[in-house]
Parts: sequence; structure tokens; C-alpha cells
Amino acid sequence: MITLKELAEKCGVSIATISNVINGKSNVSEETKERIQKMIRVTGYQPNYMARTLRAQRTRTIGLIIEDICAFSSPKIIEGIMNTSEKNNYRCILENLRFYAKQVQPESSEFVSQVNSAVEQMKAIKVDGIIYVAAHGHLINFLPENIGTPVVIAYGFSEKKSCPSVTINDRKAGYDAGTYLIKHGHEKIAILAGAKGSEHSELRCKGLIEALNENNIAFNSNMIFYGNWNRKYAKEITAEILKAKP
Repeated sequence: MITLKELAEKCGVSIATISNVINGKSNVSEETKERIQKMIRVTGYQPNYMARTLRAQRTRTIGLIIEDICAFSSPKIIEGIMNTSEKNNYRCILENLRFYAKQVQPESSEFVSQVNSAVEQMKAIKVDGIIYVAAHGHLINFLPENIGTPVVIAYGFSEKKSCPSVTINDRKAGYDAGTYLIKHGHEKIAILAGAKGSEHSELRCKGLIEALNENNIAFNSNMIFYGNWNRKYAKEITAEILKAKP
């Protein structure tokens, strides 16, 4: 295996220049960068990430803890995280907990135990940060305290200032959808919601009802139809709604 020093000699540059190219720094000319990258491909050089970690105390690695990679929202979120990470020269290590596949109940002892175990594994490999990707919008209050590694929650809610969360504004989404239909002359609006009691369903319904109220359109609670987030069911209930309430 070729060393960093040998690679620098073959390229006719300093070790620092090689490091700058590997770490994505912009203070190297395009011509030099291309020459180095070509030599890396030819020689099969692999950076010693462990040695770099010991020197810099950073791994440029983000740990992703995914409740279930098959959840409909997860692939897009993961793709966004990995795309941004690559642009900033970070790697991602993914732990798929497969809670849906294993039918693990949310916040059960098994659920919490597996999350805590995944956190400890990420800490053991010294990731620079952890992103916890929820399968649906629910309260995440079971992460261990004082992890010692920055944690951000995606698509879930957090009440801890030390553990910020990034999620969608369901209420505004419902409001915007209702406003759009009303502006196009529609007043008889049905709501095909997700599961009854779901945070997403309830907030989206509230937003749409707000849009109706603002435009002095009476809302009929019989026009809310709860489903199960299933496309086949959605098509069937939509056909029933249109037949019963044209």
C-alpha cells in the first residue's frame, strides 16, 4: 500500500498539498488537483482515517440512526443528509433499526434499548455528530442525556434545547392547500387525512379549517375521512367520497 509521503513524491507536491486535496480544501489549483486525484486512482491510495482521527480528534463522519429505512419519508431525508454531507466532505455511517419490519412498539423498553445501543455504537466510532431520523412525526424524549456528541432529530419533535429537531410545518401545509383550492373557486372541500390521532393528520386538518374560516366558508366535520397512509386505501376512499358527495 502506497503511503502519503510516496504519493506526494509521485505527484511532485508536498504532503500538505495532498492533504488539502483529500480534505476538499480550495487552495489548490484545478490542474494540480486533477493530477493528484488521477494518481490516487492509479495507485489505489487510501487515507488512514484512524490516524487522521487521532491527530485531529475529528472523523468528519456523521452517524445516522434510522427508525426504519422503509418508512415512506426516510429515503428522501437520508438522501438529503448524504448529499449535503458529501458536498462538505463528510461521510455517513447508517444504522437502520428496522422498527417497522420487527414490529417494535414506539417507546417500548425494546425500542428505547435499541436506540440507546445505536447511540453508544456511534459514540464508540467517534462520529462528529448524530442525526436521528424518525419514521413519523412523534415526540423523541428517550435519547440518553449528556451524550457528549451533538444530536439533531429529523422528522420528529424534541422538547430538549440540547437536542434540536427539524420537521415540517403540518399546520401551514394544510392552510396553504386549503387557500390554494379556495383561490381557485372551490368551497366544497373534503379532507382525506391520515390516521386519526396522528400529529400530522390533526395539524394539517387544523390548517385547512383555518383557511376555510378566514374565507367565511362553513366547515362540515363529516367531510373529514381518516385513512391509514396507504395509497390503495386512499384511491378507494376517494372514489367513495366523489360518488357520495360529488
